[in-house]
Amino acid sequence: MNHEKENRELQRKFSNLTYKTSEYSTFKIYEPKERIIFRLPYYPDRIAHHSIMNITEDIWVKIFIR
Repeated sequence: MNHEKENRELQRKFSNLTYKTSEYSTFKIYEPKERIIFRLPYYPDRIAHHSIMNITEDIWVKIFIR
């Protein structure tokens, strides 16, 4: 509902270096073998991840791909 307000708040946390990830949730999958999956909530953590990757992707590509 408040995308712009939430994005400004996320930007402020990045600028102030106060951003912290949320608590992980876990669930089990059984295919192809049983294992536990850890995931972060969509907002703000996945949004933050994509924001960071949009800025740093070119750097990583240049480092790891010749």
